[in-house]
Amino acid sequence: MFGSPPSRAQDNKPAPDPAKRQVFFGEQHLHTANSPDAFAMGTRNTPDDAYNFAKGKAIKKNTSGEMVQKKTPYDWCAVTDHAEYLGIMPMLLDPKSPLQNTPIGKMIASGDPKQGAEAFKTIITKTAAGEVIPYMADPAIIRSVWQKQKDAANRHYEPGKFTTLIAFEWTSIPNFQNLHHNVFFRDSEGPETPFSAFDSVKREDLWTYQEIQRAMGHENISIAHNSNVSNSMMFPPRTTYGTPIDRKWAERSLANTVAAEIIQTKG
Repeated sequence: MFGSPPSRAQDNKPAPDPAKRQVFFGEQHLHTANSPDAFAMGTRNTPDDAYNFAKGKAIKKNTSGEMVQKKTPYDWCAVTDHAEYLGIMPMLLDPKSPLQNTPIGKMIASGDPKQGAEAFKTIITKTAAGEVIPYMADPAIIRSVWQKQKDAANRHYEPGKFTTLIAFEWTSIPNFQNLHHNVFFRDSEGPETPFSAFDSVKREDLWTYQEIQRAMGHENISIAHNSNVSNSMMFPPRTTYGTPIDRKWAERSLANTVAAEIIQTKG
């Protein structure tokens, strides 16, 4: 996934190593209860559940009790929960947590799907406006959940059989223009913290984060979310600073964001 594509074989050169031309099937855009959107719509399954499902094991859907299982296991999987409010939503249902008595907490705890949808609407509206909900953005909690995300990825890694990738989704959505990117790390340690839209909604700043992490030994790539509702901004003629894109910008884009998602299946 991270290697350079093999160059076209020339008449005087040997064909590329077949081992480097294998196709692997996996999941690069997957949310669990740790993502506000999935949680608000009823998802209660964990990253461990997600990896087990990807490996072909039967898992129980925590809301319905239904058992589900893939007919064909994946070769690899990345859980890309949203960096924004990572892991906060499950805490809203914890009677021991003061978060349950917050406005969002009360909507979620009601168990009413309409209230859940309203909670998600509030979250995404404020995110699009660049507003942070303070009681849901404790950096210490986010780092703790992020560490658990990384631990889950490492726990399910089976060399030569099933590959996991430490990953997250950067949820940039300025004025409801979808510029989300999924970011993936090659090493088992990963960064200390994910980069969220609360850090910046500009893709150039995401690239700076990626470049800094790469310099720290955390090799990574990003993949652009499918471009629906991006208002064409996913493939812009100008930078997010308003200047025309140029060769340097394009080369930096290619070095960090190596592919674009074509479609995403919900549910």
